[in-house]
Amino acid sequence: MFTNMKNEFELFKKDYEENKFEVCIFGAGRGAYWAIKLLNKYNIPIKFIIDKNNNVKTNNLNAPIITLDEFLKSNKNMNFRILISSPKYEYEIKAELEKNIGKSKIYSFECELYCSSISNITEYKRYLDENYNQIRKIYLKLEDEFSRKTLENILKGRVSGKLKYFMDVFVQNQYFCEDIIKLNDKEIILDVGANYGDTLEDIVKQTNKKFERIYCFEPDEKCLDSLKEITQNLQLDNVVIINKGAWDKSERLSFASDSTHGASKIVSISQESHNELQEIETIAIDDIVEDNVTFIKMDIEGAEMKALKGAERTIKRHKPKLAICVYHKNEDILDIYKYITNLVPEYKIYLRHHNVSGTETVLYATL
Repeated sequence: MFTNMKNEFELFKKDYEENKFEVCIFGAGRGAYWAIKLLNKYNIPIKFIIDKNNNVKTNNLNAPIITLDEFLKSNKNMNFRILISSPKYEYEIKAELEKNIGKSKIYSFECELYCSSISNITEYKRYLDENYNQIRKIYLKLEDEFSRKTLENILKGRVSGKLKYFMDVFVQNQYFCEDIIKLNDKEIILDVGANYGDTLEDIVKQTNKKFERIYCFEPDEKCLDSLKEITQNLQLDNVVIINKGAWDKSERLSFASDSTHGASKIVSISQESHNELQEIETIAIDDIVEDNVTFIKMDIEGAEMKALKGAERTIKRHKPKLAICVYHKNEDILDIYKYITNLVPEYKIYLRHHNVSGTETVLYATL
């Protein structure tokens, strides 16, 4: 397989341990949050954040923001490395930096996944090696060539940390790929992990407000006002908001709220402490939705497998179209594929990737 590929983050850490340089982040946007969070896990401090706009809001990134010109004027002789934290503009930023400081001081690698699902790259490589036959089986059974290319690229990207693998298979229209998902005016949709209502608004656009019903599952209290406001502003009287987490049964669980970054999730008490830990109610989809469900979208930060088990009867009975995120846990691609194809063997399975970095990989199932 490709588990012998070198990992860019591991190379960065090795370089840091040997040379103890100052680290600068290029880009003060969303990517900087994940880059700094990742480096903080390894006690690697940030000297500067470099951005074209040094007045940008930092969102508590806790490092001074300067322009590249300011950095080069006073710090060019410093022992430093620059980590590009803007995946979308990686090529352009890298080209600009190479002209000014050369290639050897520039790094760029996946950060968000290494903060969460892939905490140990050696163990992840071992997992892939141990499950090679299953991965190969799924690869061959995927419905189209682009799905197979997507699977190969996201695994290479996760192993190497190189963003180019994700960029090469990036596609728009998450959850609603035009070549896979076709919606009509009779749809009964489950938006599982509704967050602030982005998907709800997309559904309204995709269907021109013509659908039978939408159930929005969202346990994070911070998101409820936004969901209610959208339904009111768009005059959607056929949207049901369920303020509970989708799970395999009803219970009360600890929940770490991070709706700002779309990363709120159910956590165990044994996990690291969170600033905004709360308790939520969960429920199985089978226990609350009796309609003839036609489409399920699911993005719930690693709880997808539990929620799918709670929707077993619904999936077997109605065979809805599925758009399920499979990037939050290392085993999700294998386990979710096996689970839904066991429930409905006739499903056609597709894989698409909807980000220029390592997140937002979605498994689609249709008849």
